[in-house]
Amino acid sequence: MTEDAIHDVLMVGCGDLGSRIGLRLAERGHRVLALRRDAAKVPSPLTGLSVDLTSEVPALPGLSLRFLVVALTARPRTEDAYRATVRVRPDHAADVR
Repeated sequence: MTEDAIHDVLMVGCGDLGSRIGLRLAERGHRVLALRRDAAKVPSPLTGLSVDLTSEVPALPGLSLRFLVVALTARPRTEDAYRATVRVRPDHAADVR
């Protein structure tokens, strides 16, 4: 990630669905910062940042947000895990430093 990059989209979760949304936004000229457990799996031209929202609050660089997209995947992929992720974990993304 470059120091002068100002992202206007924050993608919280960038698996299959998040990647598709992020790529479509990038095609339309948006600069997308994607949070994912493994940033190496974030497709280019999106900028990836490795973070596990179940255990940490991310410190985010240069943002001038126009859009926030939440596309989380729970681990394990069970109903209880999804309920816990949706209820509790987005607060970590919203509580940025």
